[in-house]
Amino acid sequence: MLITYKFRIYPTKEQEEKLAKHFGHTRFVYNFFLNYANIIYRVMERPTYYNEWASVLVKLKKTNKYSWLNEVNSQALQQSLKDLERAFKIFFKKQAGYPKFKKKKFFRQTFRIPQHIQLYIKEDNPKYGCIFVPKFKEGIKVRVHRKLPEDGKVKQATFIKTA
Repeated sequence: MLITYKFRIYPTKEQEEKLAKHFGHTRFVYNFFLNYANIIYRVMERPTYYNEWASVLVKLKKTNKYSWLNEVNSQALQQSLKDLERAFKIFFKKQAGYPKFKKKKFFRQTFRIPQHIQLYIKEDNPKYGCIFVPKFKEGIKVRVHRKLPEDGKVKQATFIKTA
């Protein structure tokens, strides 16, 4: 059984910049491939899915124009593509509207990292700890307001920035 916990983080200025890059890069990838899917459907009259987008993303990151995509965790970018595919699937099932482009000024910005996350709780003060995420040099300070299970491993982390 998977259990979800929500904790508040206290990033340094450097970590805030890195988080902002993650929010922006994942939003860019989502919007880029939503536009890509629209163009392919209009021109070639065929749908595109995650596997095609992921291979294009790899090629995109190797170009000089989009080499800045390498600054963030690649799995966060791939999760953005999976989110887009899920949006298309629920659209085709007629459970939601057509996927929309994400805006920077939207109330909520998110990105998800699916693995390699470590949460350490301080023994002297169990209300505080650090969360270690790939592409971040040091751990991000986190306030732990509830007790975690003994064998509680962090499977994935979703970072949400609200207004």
